Amino acid sequence: MTKPTFEQGFLNTEPTSIAKALSDSSWVFRNKKDKRGIVIRNKARLVTQGHRQEEGIDYEELFAPVARIKAIRLFLAYASFMGFLVYQMDVKSAFLYGTIDEEVYVTQPPGFNDPGHPDKVYKVVKALYGLHQAPRAWYETLANYLLGNGFKRGKIDQTLFIKKQKGDILLVQVYVDDIIFGSTNKELCTGFEKLMKDKFQMSSMGELTFFLGLQVQQKEDGIFISQDKYVAEILKKFNYSDVKSASTLVDLEKPLVKDGDVDDVDVHLYRSMIGSLMYLTTSRPDIMFAVCACARFQVTPKTSHLLAVKRIFRYLKGKPTLGLWYSRDSPFELVAYTDSDYAGATQDRKSTTGGCQFLGNRLISWQCKKQTVVATSTTEAEYVAIVSCCGQVLWIQNQLLDYGYNFMHIVINIDNNSTICIIENPVQHSKTKHIEIRHHFIRDCNAKKLIQMVKIHTDHNVADLLTKGFDAGRHVKRGRDTKIPQSSGPPVKVGDEAVHKELGDRLERAATTASSLEAEQDSGSGPRFQDTILGNVDAQTRFETTSKQSNDLPLSRGYTLRHGENSMKLLELMELCTQLSNKKEKSNLVSQKK
Repeated sequence: MTKPTFEQGFLNTEPTSIAKALSDSSWVFRNKKDKRGIVIRNKARLVTQGHRQEEGIDYEELFAPVARIKAIRLFLAYASFMGFLVYQMDVKSAFLYGTIDEEVYVTQPPGFNDPGHPDKVYKVVKALYGLHQAPRAWYETLANYLLGNGFKRGKIDQTLFIKKQKGDILLVQVYVDDIIFGSTNKELCTGFEKLMKDKFQMSSMGELTFFLGLQVQQKEDGIFISQDKYVAEILKKFNYSDVKSASTLVDLEKPLVKDGDVDDVDVHLYRSMIGSLMYLTTSRPDIMFAVCACARFQVTPKTSHLLAVKRIFRYLKGKPTLGLWYSRDSPFELVAYTDSDYAGATQDRKSTTGGCQFLGNRLISWQCKKQTVVATSTTEAEYVAIVSCCGQVLWIQNQLLDYGYNFMHIVINIDNNSTICIIENPVQHSKTKHIEIRHHFIRDCNAKKLIQMVKIHTDHNVADLLTKGFDAGRHVKRGRDTKIPQSSGPPVKVGDEAVHKELGDRLERAATTASSLEAEQDSGSGPRFQDTILGNVDAQTRFETTSKQSNDLPLSRGYTLRHGENSMKLLELMELCTQLSNKKEKSNLVSQKK
């Protein structure tokens, strides 16, 4: 093959002689809509056929880090605590800024053919949409630009960039071409916006309101995250906008089984419904267990499984506006809960792991997953569950180091004493050799005082809602001056109160719904303005105070999270769940007496 030569920007050779390195190109047209579904821009994008690229020939490295959704929630939780606004920017044609090192050729774009050189092709210098290496090239271009302008990259999250200046902090979170940022000083945000526009063509979208499908409403007293617009979309997509709503997610009298003798259902419809619901779990932990239980039957779904999924949609019809409320007044202290449903999976008798992590009363992440091993006892199932929770705690713990917090002795609440004994007592270790070695790293974490296990009552274990289904009438009547056990600190007295235990209603009570927030905005008490927030002295004071506290020893800070007024707020979170078996036993006793 002759060596190609270039003339007037084209490659002076026949396309057939470089067929392996040649990609066709085409135009992709789409309408970009806002959160209300209104078309705001018509987009035309030249896209190459990246599927024709061969690894090792057309590209080498293609991995580009992308922010996790829990990292976004952690970012918003920190912003709610510090009291500053979060802004959003969008890069126009971001991939076109990346420079590729490999030798790639594309045909002339349709509609832009040169009649004088119809058989010549282009050599690609800048990345194009469709190329495998385009995301990586864009990330390297952006990261090098920010690092060269005084930013530091996060040690754990490579998409987080931090800049500290005279007691203030500027945080930038990158998700491909979408950028969110916030600071305790308004001038740092203004300077960052100017810095980005000097290098790239940017669209300033102002205050963050819609990001990755999440609706974000920023108020004086906190941040509210929801997906009620998405709920309306999927209800309309699957024709459930006018159905009768359901008060619960699962039918406790009919557990999900394989049902080999029942007719099959449309597998594509079933998987589409499951996929839509899985995306909704980004802000709706109340449906997490039910969706994960139905997702286990995607290979050969039956009629009973489809009915279970339909019940979830009916539940969403009745509770479409639930979300996560990140209160500003809540303390910034990491605490976790873990639980396990022993042998809950009817088809293989594996246990279900549930866990959730909070910063004060801000729910940051949660897990619901069937365990990979078959536990032979409740203790073993709880042990595997707490290991999974510990992994999430360590990730958040290391992530918070970039924010200036060095938390140690993180409290993990569990309702099983035997599991705590296995972790803390070396005498018990010889009895657990049959448990896989990968589950034993939690002992090392406990020895290094990275975490600490605390025994709580099952009724106060929030993670219990992620391991099994519950009925609608789960109320607990607490008498006057009832003492509620705490993981640390003095007991708290609670007056007469009927506490509804369903997670959805708890979120609805704790978080302001989207409709009420919009009403407050219309009345003039909505989100804050730029000129009154980013220069907030209180935010700077909180940053300086917490920076000093992060350097102190854990015990010297006293861990006063559960004292006084704050203990009552954490108590509300601890009262989220109650044990189903106790409820059934009480109802059975009442029916027997009658």
